Formats: sequence, C-alpha cells, structure tokens
Amino acid sequence: MRLLLIILIVIESHLQVAAGEYERFEANGKIGLKDSDGSIVLPASFDALGWSDGNFSVAGQITGYRRNNRWGLLNLKKQFITPAQFESLTYPGGDRVIVSKFINAYTIKFGSIDLQGKVAIPYEYDDITLHSLRAVVMIKKGVRYEYGLVDQSNRSILPLEFKEIRPIGSLRYAVQNFEGMTALCSEEGKWVTDFIIDQISDFHFDLAIVQKGWQRGLIDRSGVMRIEPQYREISITGPGQVSVRKADQWKIIDTQNQELSTLEGDDLLFDNPDFGRITLDGKTGLVDGTLKTYWLPSYDYVGKIEN
Repeated sequence: MRLLLIILIVIESHLQVAAGEYERFEANGKIGLKDSDGSIVLPASFDALGWSDGNFSVAGQITGYRRNNRWGLLNLKKQFITPAQFESLTYPGGDRVIVSKFINAYTIKFGSIDLQGKVAIPYEYDDITLHSLRAVVMIKKGVRYEYGLVDQSNRSILPLEFKEIRPIGSLRYAVQNFEGMTALCSEEGKWVTDFIIDQISDFHFDLAIVQKGWQRGLIDRSGVMRIEPQYREISITGPGQVSVRKADQWKIIDTQNQELSTLEGDDLLFDNPDFGRITLDGKTGLVDGTLKTYWLPSYDYVGKIEN
C-alpha cells in the first residue's frame, strides 16, 4: 500500500500543471487561455475557466469551464469532455474531480468523475472530500450530518453513521461517534483502537498525540499507547523524541510547611476564602478552601464568586 501511495503521488505530480504555465485573459467580457509564450490556447468564449472554488490549474491538459452558470470539463485541444451541467466543479488533485448537480428541482447531490468525464462516485451524497485513494462522504438526516468512508469507486469502507471522519496521515483516519469519542481506523476500515480517545492529532514520525480530558499521551500507528495520557502538554520534536510538561500543582501547607492538599491546574484564583476558580486546559471550575473540587473544570467561564 505504501508503494502504491508513492506511485500515486508521482502520477499526481505529472497530472497537475502549474497555473503559471498558462494565463487566463479576458476579451469582450469572456475568458480565454494563453500559454507562457502568449499564444491563445483557448479562445475567450467562456464565462470562467478553472474550478468553481476560484482556483485555476490544468490537470493532464484538462481544466474546467463555465457557461450559463454551469460547469463542465474540456481539454486544451478545445474538445469538450462534459457539457456544462454541474453546479460546482472542484479539483482536489489526482485524476478525480468533485462535482455537484441538481437531482431534481430542489435537491443538489455530490459525486466525482474522472478526467475523462466518467462517473466514479454517483451523485448521492451531500458532501464529498477526497483523500488520496479514499473519499469521506456525508449525507444529511434531518439536522444531523452522518459521515462514512468509500473508495474511489464508491465501495463502502465505513458506513454512513459517524459524526466525523478525518485523515490524520500514515493511512489512518480519526473516526468520531455521536457520543463524542474517537477511534483510530485504517484506510481499509479495520479498527486500530476502540472509541476511547477524546481527541487525536495528525501523525508525526508515526506518533500522534491523544487526549483524554485534559491529559495527553502518545499513540503509534498500531494503536499502542506509547505514553499513557498523564501530561498537560506533549510535543513531538523528532523521530523518537518528545517533550512533555505536567500541569502546575497548587498546594495548601500549614505553618510547619506540611502539605495538607494538592491540586493540578493552570491557574487558581480565590475571590473569597470559601471558593476559588481553578482553570485547566481552558476550562474553569470551582474548589473550596481546602482545594476540594466543587465544580469540575468543564465550563468556558465562571464569574467572580462574591462574598
């Protein structure tokens, strides 16, 4: 799979031509295309050239065009690959284009086509994001957005039943359920971990930072927890190198310098002798005069506690 990915990257680098090799020009309110020598490649007969998100590139001698408020594909030989029939036309790289079109008078759906105009993923989704050999797809169910994962031919990898799916590098996906918990999954749909993670970062040097509550640890691509979540901060600084920081500790001591109680937090402010506001990882809670937790640090804001 790694070899296939490397080959794909090489292919993509040949497919996409830098926009600087071509220049769009305007004449009589229409858009055309010139090459770097100033020769006209496409006459000024289009409402727009490039992609519906405003970007411009040429992929394998192919780009997008707009006529009558619809988009289509054409090549630099002035041949139309598709009619102007799409509501949107975006190019994420590789040999696929994300398109949307009206299915009926009220419904727009997304799919993907290849650079020859052949439908790869049918128009049945409310959103599509392509990531290398996979596509994160979404459908709306009432007010809920449900995500799944398919391959470039629309073969289901993960069903449409998750709150979020995002690539985090190294052929891995972070998948969040509707209970707010995250699991690590391979691009083949194999679960690397259970739904035991609050948050997970992208992979760097085959390691990712995981978070449970305010505590952070490290996990590898195989799902092995290299460092259990126990630190306030972790940074991956290089191969096999990390820096960590524990949370600050607040203590109450007596006049003989004996420790009576201790509490971890980023900041502690006593507005009066009975209650203090404790802040940890951007969240605030309340403790009493002995540092016993009264409200867990789970609020965005807690006002001053008056006497």
